[in-house]
Amino acid sequence: MINRSIFVVMVVLLSGCASYSDKEISKIETAKGVLLQDELEQKKILYFKNIAIYKTKESVYEGKEKLSYILGVYTNAISSVKISAASREEIVVEFLDNNSTTLQIRRLVAGHDFEIKRGEVVIRSKTTCGSHFSPGVGCQWSSVRLFEDKGGNLVAIQSSGGAGLVGIIPVSVGADYVSVFARSENSLVSTAP
Repeated sequence: MINRSIFVVMVVLLSGCASYSDKEISKIETAKGVLLQDELEQKKILYFKNIAIYKTKESVYEGKEKLSYILGVYTNAISSVKISAASREEIVVEFLDNNSTTLQIRRLVAGHDFEIKRGEVVIRSKTTCGSHFSPGVGCQWSSVRLFEDKGGNLVAIQSSGGAGLVGIIPVSVGADYVSVFARSENSLVSTAP
């Protein structure tokens, strides 16, 4: 009985948990309404610059510098991102170069690629699990929350986490980073046909 108690105490003492959240996230004032909902009704198209005007950068924790990277497109020639709502169930994201030529298009479907939560567009990645040639097993997941701040900038909060076992020792980690992208001038004049 004493051996079992010592074992439980050791596992609890050796288990690990780490988390990080950028302090700036709590200071961001969100705009009223749901991202793209008003734009859909008014047939507006939003343009945002691809390079962040602010990103988390603290020790090993760093938000992504490019909006295209956050949205899963890794072409270096992208200078701006065009976001429009084709319907309430579909968001169309176009990645543009300096000449406003579309380099790539990504369509996000409600329920599959994104959902609306508390006025934010939430894009989740698939959870992956496995040992990945390590002495333990675990799972990892991530998501991106998109919304506009009061200044009209696009805020992207990138959340990631993981949990698993290293041998018999449980470990978990989680982090929230933020990147903020300014509106491009095109947002003021563009409307969908």
